Amino acid sequence: MVSNIEAYRSGLKLLRQSAGDDVFFSGCCISQNMREMTAIGLVDSMRVGPDASGDIRVGTLRGSRLYFLNGRVWWNDPDPAVVRASGSGMGVGPVTLDEARLTTSWVALSGQFFLLSDWLPNLPAERIEILKRTMAHHDAGVRPVDYFERDIPNTWLVTDSRQGVRRDVIGLFNYDRNEISVNHSCERIGLESGKTYHAFDFWAGKPVADFRDEFKATVAKRACRVIAVRADEGHPVLVSTSRHVTQGMVDVTNEKWSGKALSAISALIANDPCELRIAGLNDGGKKWKPVEAQVSSADRDSGVTVELLPATEAGWCRAVIHSKTTCAVKWTIRFTK
Repeated sequence: MVSNIEAYRSGLKLLRQSAGDDVFFSGCCISQNMREMTAIGLVDSMRVGPDASGDIRVGTLRGSRLYFLNGRVWWNDPDPAVVRASGSGMGVGPVTLDEARLTTSWVALSGQFFLLSDWLPNLPAERIEILKRTMAHHDAGVRPVDYFERDIPNTWLVTDSRQGVRRDVIGLFNYDRNEISVNHSCERIGLESGKTYHAFDFWAGKPVADFRDEFKATVAKRACRVIAVRADEGHPVLVSTSRHVTQGMVDVTNEKWSGKALSAISALIANDPCELRIAGLNDGGKKWKPVEAQVSSADRDSGVTVELLPATEAGWCRAVIHSKTTCAVKWTIRFTK
């Protein structure tokens, strides 16, 4: 005689052994049957959220409460990502563009298992674009800033220091039907006090005002803001890229400032132009001026191009890289004072 839990684990072990180590094994669903917790060690991911049933908040609620399991005992599958503009599925009807960005950005930044049930051939181009900018997984550190203050935290910080420079992204998520205001000290968010930070709003596609010691923002109803921040270093720095909401964490390595030149390696996707957003051109009133953008000779021979865009924002410059193939590109932007 064995207990039902022992029988359950024995069955999972048999499935796991039969499937093999190279199969991603996803379990379902502790939200509806807490005995599924006993699957720890036998599955790669676990559904931690119930069917949305018309409320896009429920997956995020469960995924937030159980985020500490994610990447430790398994990958959480909260099942909140919805981008459909029409139709229905799993209890959820069409969502607005803001809601589509809200659900997918939360999964992307929190680093949980990205599972989508939308019928891809029916999605309009603008919804496919959202998926392109959110589905890649990052391996950076992440935490909810206001975890103990509300059922669903509205502020998350993603931090990546693996490449020799520190990149931070602040995710602001509003599931309410009214605009909200966010106000945190840098220390509370997890940023260093006493530093000036440049900031770029990913979905808005534009910079926001530099801040120091305190971060303030508003978020429209049922919407999100994904803001990359970078400490001022007295010279131009790469704050954001257009490839993914983590804005450099999944696509940029080897960023360096040397001899009045900023350089890095960007991992590009074929036929997906990547925009570089660079701040710090106004250093204490001494402005840096971009004079040339180039890629390595090998990249140039492969047909990769880079161009500086006309300046439209004080203290910022932009460049865009084009590649017909998926590849890693070494680029350099030179400046003069």
